[in-house]
Amino acid sequence: MKKILAISIFLAATAVAAAAQSPENPWAYQFQLGYNTSTKNLDNGWLGRTGVSYGFSDAFRLNVDLGYWEGKMKHSGQKDHLWTFMVSPEYVYKLSDSDQVYGLLGVGAVRNDSKTLTFGGIPVHVEGTTKLAEQAAIGYRHFFTKAFGLTAQATYTHFKLYGDNLNPVDASVGLVYRF
Repeated sequence: MKKILAISIFLAATAVAAAAQSPENPWAYQFQLGYNTSTKNLDNGWLGRTGVSYGFSDAFRLNVDLGYWEGKMKHSGQKDHLWTFMVSPEYVYKLSDSDQVYGLLGVGAVRNDSKTLTFGGIPVHVEGTTKLAEQAAIGYRHFFTKAFGLTAQATYTHFKLYGDNLNPVDASVGLVYRF
């Protein structure tokens, strides 16, 4: 009896998954440029983000993003370069055929480059490190065609580097292409 029940549940779940309507263009590529706010150790700076996503339905997507942030370190005045890799499930709410708002929560990693900093004329070497990062974002997309559109996004990212929690907020705009 347990086997019949397990097989029935499996077949029902498979039928529901097969009947789910995937979007017309499930894959999307996105490229964004933006500006991030100051944190304890990092001044304002610019950022770039790119990624691909897959839509399981019109409402749910999975994103994989690679980001780059650049800003000056407050105590040394030298540039710092941070790389992020994030995996984020996304919920999409369609306002119309061409407009949508979305929210995402992600987890991933942040990496800073090795560098030599100068504090009061004394050089100090800082090794590159990779740390856990969490991210939350809200955004808006407008599609001019079925495939091509613009996106605007506000993102909060939490990670710990240099012994402090750095919680930058950034705003970015970019292009999105669905295929």
